[in-house]
Amino acid sequence: MFRGETVEVILHDPAVSRPATRVVIESSGATHSETAGPDLVAARRAMLAVGGGGRLLDQGGPASQAIGAGGMIVPLRRARGLDGTLMVAGRLDDLVTFGKEDLRALETLGARLSLVAENSGLVERLAASLAE
Repeated sequence: MFRGETVEVILHDPAVSRPATRVVIESSGATHSETAGPDLVAARRAMLAVGGGGRLLDQGGPASQAIGAGGMIVPLRRARGLDGTLMVAGRLDDLVTFGKEDLRALETLGARLSLVAENSGLVERLAASLAE
């Protein structure tokens, strides 16, 4: 497995009229959450590979300039389509950059995170319908 300086998750539920949420977790353990504006959401989606797949962001490349380090980004999808991104930046172990195996691991993690987000939405909708 790999370690990164920063992990960023952006989640947006198109079925809800609130803005996207951005959560950043630093290697120091510091965590903060904020509203992700439409420009940031669009910029992260533009970093994804053609066809919307995961992508390695080479240090110094145009896509990595926004994060200041090499990294990788994968889409978070629900049944309704793309609704977020998961990005890791700044590798912290012996290797300098992330590789294809790291990207596959992050894609697996992203798929599981998407499933958790989907299931939490189902629980919320079920609770709301039972309350009616």
